[in-house]
Amino acid sequence: KTIWQGLTPLARNEWICWVEFVKQEKNRQEHIKRIVPELKAGKRRPCCWLGCTHRTDKKLSKSQQWILSKQKSK
Repeated sequence: KTIWQGLTPLARNEWICWVEFVKQEKNRQEHIKRIVPELKAGKRRPCCWLGCTHRTDKKLSKSQQWILSKQKSK
């Protein structure tokens, strides 16, 4: 079983969203390069990221709301 297949669908979705979330192609490529080494190191989810904002099964936290409001005001 591969590491990717060993992740839950939600964890896989968070890695995908973590890559797609960044707007600049340079940053997106950096995220892509980090995924394999981080998964091999045992990480199950991206670190220091506000999470998938499109999830409807849980409410956004106050910190997520604050970050998103700052991004919109740019």
